[in-house]
Amino acid sequence: MSLKKTAVRRAALFAILCAIVVSAILVLSSCGSSVIRSKEELLEEVNSSASRSYSNVSSYLKKWGFPDSDSTKLKYIENLFKNYYVGEMPEVGDAARSVALNFLENYYDDIDLSDEDKVTDALINCYIAAVGDKYSHYMNPEEYESYNAEMSGEFCGIGVYISYSALDGTYEILNVFEDSPAETAGILPGDFIVAVDGTDVDILGYEGTLGAVKGEQGSSVSITVLRGTERIEFSMLRTELEDITVTHEILAGNIGYIRITQFIQNTASQFTAAVDSLTDAGVSGIIFDVRSNPGGYLTSIIEVLDYLLPDGGDIVGYKYYDGSTDSTKASDGHQVSLPFAVLCNEYTASAAELFTSALRDYAAEGIIDATIIGQTTYKKGTMQSTFEYKDGSAITISIALYNPPSGVNYEGIGITPDHIIENTGSEDLQLEFAINCLTNIQQNAA
Repeated sequence: MSLKKTAVRRAALFAILCAIVVSAILVLSSCGSSVIRSKEELLEEVNSSASRSYSNVSSYLKKWGFPDSDSTKLKYIENLFKNYYVGEMPEVGDAARSVALNFLENYYDDIDLSDEDKVTDALINCYIAAVGDKYSHYMNPEEYESYNAEMSGEFCGIGVYISYSALDGTYEILNVFEDSPAETAGILPGDFIVAVDGTDVDILGYEGTLGAVKGEQGSSVSITVLRGTERIEFSMLRTELEDITVTHEILAGNIGYIRITQFIQNTASQFTAAVDSLTDAGVSGIIFDVRSNPGGYLTSIIEVLDYLLPDGGDIVGYKYYDGSTDSTKASDGHQVSLPFAVLCNEYTASAAELFTSALRDYAAEGIIDATIIGQTTYKKGTMQSTFEYKDGSAITISIALYNPPSGVNYEGIGITPDHIIENTGSEDLQLEFAINCLTNIQQNAA
């Protein structure tokens, strides 16, 4: 064979090889999601796709050509639900279709589809919606870090406890932390916040107002309050503080009052200190106010109840995803032998419902004296667990039903008070009724 023919043949072979490589690249590009398909194309693929037998949602999404996501993370979260979720799981294909349609309707036009992290976060939220666990939620690394900081009981702010009234849109300061910037500046309980840094609270809204009051260590903030009819502006520097979740006082008639706003890491220590302070002062009974308490850590509520109840009895029982059961019993060697009244409302939720129901159940057995007053509670009797991912994100999943000492779960039912009392206007009729209840007990005992 001549050199000329050899060169021609090599050139032809090289050209064919290049064509094959280019074709392969084109095929791979069309099969993958590096070239993002239109919403219409994806929707058609989802709706026309034949039935398949993939074992996880991400395989369906990849087959349909959805934008790149962290399939390993999505599979991890899907497996958590399959292994731990207390409710009924949807069939994988149905879940995949639900995830896909949710993503196309609610995320496709609003996020950067080339950002793998944003796509993954969106798909995880869509997956939670497909499962239908109303208590599950996903937190990206920044959100999870913020959540842990908040639940630790430490924050950076001015040191006030704010009560928001949706009825009239007011932000009343109920408590000013000792040695806080707010106390030093002269803010008082009973003041109403009307503006933060010159912006009216009506514009900021609830979350916006709380977020505006908090901030970085050493940063300045201006708070305008209404005291009577006078508007007063205070300027101060934010500092690191411990969240006060328990406050207490002695009411008329020598009745103790303890307000618990939520159950976080430092709640139990504040609670025991409040109880000790009131019992040392010789109060005749204690009112526990858990109205609008959203709950919190189960470990916190167990410590709180254990301090009140006699040893040996159940505090809470659990029925897990796999049908197994367990319980936690009172065991700290401490009991408070005083009559109690518990104030609750429709926003008393989760761990706060367990607090209410545990005292109700022990009273029903004649072990303690407790009266429940207010409105039927929020109706959450499901326990969640939080699972962390290696990138610092986390997901919370419902893994069990938790039951009060009676064993009767109240998910979707709530706790019905012994005395249903509704507050009207500015009068706290529930608190007045609780005071009367404990006063009558005291008089009868005398």
